[in-house]
Amino acid sequence: MGTPTLSCGSETGGEDAPGTCVALLTGANSGIGYATAYSLAAQGHTVLLACRSQVRCDAAASSIVAALGGSGAERVVSLGGLELSSLTRVEEWVASQDGMVPRIDVLFLNAGFLPQAGEQTDEGYESGLGAMHFGHWALVESLLANRMLAPVSPRVVVVSSDAQRMGSFHSSLMQDSGEGDLRGELTAGCPGEGQPVCAQMQYSNSAESLSQEAPTNFVGGGAYARAKLANVLYARHLPVVHDGWRATSVHPGMVYTPMAERIARPYAWMQFGTCRAQQLFMQAMLRPASAAAAVVLHAAKSLE
Repeated sequence: MGTPTLSCGSETGGEDAPGTCVALLTGANSGIGYATAYSLAAQGHTVLLACRSQVRCDAAASSIVAALGGSGAERVVSLGGLELSSLTRVEEWVASQDGMVPRIDVLFLNAGFLPQAGEQTDEGYESGLGAMHFGHWALVESLLANRMLAPVSPRVVVVSSDAQRMGSFHSSLMQDSGEGDLRGELTAGCPGEGQPVCAQMQYSNSAESLSQEAPTNFVGGGAYARAKLANVLYARHLPVVHDGWRATSVHPGMVYTPMAERIARPYAWMQFGTCRAQQLFMQAMLRPASAAAAVVLHAAKSLE
């Protein structure tokens, strides 16, 4: 599968660059986000790298420019300091960028991580749902409020995961204040180092789950899978509440990324003897980030 070429309206790129896009990507300093940013920059688009760490964001931007032969430095912009685990800090970050960057045509909500049991955001929400869903929601709404999105039909691509099939929401979200389980009271992250899927009795019976397809009595994805399910539902919801918007979610496949390495690292000794042997095996079996980026860009292309 080749990498599709994105195109935006000529009114965006201007006379010097008709059809080019302005794209913002969260989690752009590594993995799928970095590979997608590189592909977009190689196509001539303006790429806004939104990262938590300024240092890593700067390094990613420099690496992309170097890989392009030193050209296009003005089109690859490092925007560190985006802390998705705090709704307040997301709003402050967006406000700090107002007037500093061009209006955004395409948003790639990509940032993801493996939440640990017991971790919470600044607002007290379970960390996975709080950062990967609420944080991205706050980012989109803040960009909209500050008029930083393209005025005509902005596009949103949410990078989810097939792990969303193991995600579920507890029925308490439909009761009283609607805040039940938002702090991970029932769908806590998997124990220990954190895994995307683990044997875990989440509920006493599946009738308590709003996601009836999830086998919640036998195995669950905990916080990670629930956040990825929220990503899918959010992508479906955006065009409903924002007329003219185009949005989709995408499963990029089983990808060899730093997060994949972190998942497997604790088990290297029992599977392959050494971390290096496991690393080589994973590189052979999993999809490279560049191939995953092509999948993500196909999703963006489908919104044109």
